[in-house]
Amino acid sequence: MATENPFSKLKTGTLLSAIVLFYVGCLAVFDLIAKYCQVSIDYWIKHDLIYAFECLLVLVWIRGQSKAAVLNFRLLFRATRSVSMIYLSGVTVMLIIFRAGVVVVSSSLLLFLFPVWFKSWYLERNSYSTITSQPVLDAILEIFMTVLLAPVVEELLFRGVLLNRWSMKWGIRMGVLSSSITFAIIHREVFSAFIFGFCMSLLYIKTGSLLAPIIVHGLNNAFAVAVGVLISPAFFSREAPSLNYILLAV
Repeated sequence: MATENPFSKLKTGTLLSAIVLFYVGCLAVFDLIAKYCQVSIDYWIKHDLIYAFECLLVLVWIRGQSKAAVLNFRLLFRATRSVSMIYLSGVTVMLIIFRAGVVVVSSSLLLFLFPVWFKSWYLERNSYSTITSQPVLDAILEIFMTVLLAPVVEELLFRGVLLNRWSMKWGIRMGVLSSSITFAIIHREVFSAFIFGFCMSLLYIKTGSLLAPIIVHGLNNAFAVAVGVLISPAFFSREAPSLNYILLAV
């Protein structure tokens, strides 16, 4: 008798629904606090806190599901000798160059074909002109979540959980495609994020370990923050050019 795949017991639809509801609920709570307690909550601090809470929600869910499904998630982080830091660094550089080129070409094409729409929607959607009132705290949260928290939690969720669950359900091709699309939806630059998610899926499949995509994800985000700081001293005041985010941030 064949052993049941433990990923078949994971209810990913419930998790995704909970994340959306949790996000909406957090926004409502922060708005109520600001309205009735007369407490001004910085926009970017609020955004960072909600993201941190959502990451905690994902980790709590994964811990609970690992017990219920008898699934040892630590096996997803097993060491592999098939890749090295030089290889992963090279992958990161190539991804950054490729995605930047794709975004520049696609943006130029859209600007040429649909100038009015592009200026009124696309550029405004990726505009970061809100000034934070607490730049030091915001800088600490931004670095922690962008470089450390996001790579671990997002790779664990999208590659560790969703890719495995949906590949078991629909096949490896649809698993890679659907998990990459879901990954792209939660990011501002959707097409660039889809490419990144697709490549991280292939890297995970190649190595059989989440360590590889986590490292590449972290290096990518660290590079984005570093470039943002070099290009604009006001990066952590949220007045940095939106191009930093459009090209690099995932």
